[in-house]
Amino acid sequence: MDFIAIPADQHAADTLTAELADVHDELRRADTKATGLLGLFGAALAGLVALTRTADIATPAVLLLHLALLPAGVAVVVLLLVLRSRISSNPTAAGFPRWATYHYDPVAVLEEFTDPAVVLARRARALVLLSGLALVKHHRIGTAVNSLLTAGALLLLALPLA
Repeated sequence: MDFIAIPADQHAADTLTAELADVHDELRRADTKATGLLGLFGAALAGLVALTRTADIATPAVLLLHLALLPAGVAVVVLLLVLRSRISSNPTAAGFPRWATYHYDPVAVLEEFTDPAVVLARRARALVLLSGLALVKHHRIGTAVNSLLTAGALLLLALPLA
């Protein structure tokens, strides 16, 4: 396994610990935001479906409502992708997937913690991986919000026609 040569000083370790905590907080915020928005978007999607089944709506309004279902449905799917678990089966991955590859060999796990430079490099890799995951989650949340805004605009266009 290749590791980046990083000086294992206390300042670097403390900074890395703080940055990892920030990334974990961002991941929690993204998951919390996606969960809350999923409920909101699901309600909006249910409302759109109910409106499209109303018999006394003009045809252009029905068409716009059906059109609004597409971005609202996309928003729900994208939010579900945000919440989907991203556990790597890569044995060099960070966190518990890595430790699971040791198959009941605690001595080998302890050896992983004996070299401070190796520990620091592994934590730095975890920081990079988790930061990328947080960025993807936040971008997907933005895409879901934009999709719902599009559905809302179509809904507003349909209301005067109904």
